Amino acid sequence: MKKLKKAVVCCVLAAGMLVSVASPVFANRNWITLNPKQYKFAVEAPHNGPDTGKWHVHVNNGNTEIGAGGVNGTESHKDNLYNVPNSITKQIKADPAYKRAQEKQKELDKAEAEKAKKEKDALDKAKKNPTKMNAAKKEINSRGLKLNKKADVIIAAGLVIAAMGTVFFPADDFVAWANLFRALGW
Repeated sequence: MKKLKKAVVCCVLAAGMLVSVASPVFANRNWITLNPKQYKFAVEAPHNGPDTGKWHVHVNNGNTEIGAGGVNGTESHKDNLYNVPNSITKQIKADPAYKRAQEKQKELDKAEAEKAKKEKDALDKAKKNPTKMNAAKKEINSRGLKLNKKADVIIAAGLVIAAMGTVFFPADDFVAWANLFRALGW
């Protein structure tokens, strides 16, 4: 029965991950036709991927994609807009949908900068108050926790958070948590 429960949980998690990763790939794009009519572009919101975490556009000549790029001038999908004719690029950048995406990207950049500042401030606060960090370290040592055991690391993290009164990154920042666990060798 336990094996069946584990299998069901694994299947549900795998299906959820597949849907979250594949949904941008299979999404219907709202194409905006340009002049001449064989050119069109679509604006996409940020989604999972190595360089797709920003608002970006895809540009097609007919049904062939000739470029993709961030609305802030960066690459997207390991591509750029260098193969797009200048006259088409100008039309895209003048379009209201592109300008809205630029505004949304500015808001996203601002939120990311504020989040980074909060994390830096929390770290600076922790560095300025070593007595709290020493108290957490002392508590970890007094409990005999071994930091090569997952359960002990979780307990130690809780003790540090309790002592410091802060979390260095939020619970929903999966990348930060993944990097932490990778650094711990998990």
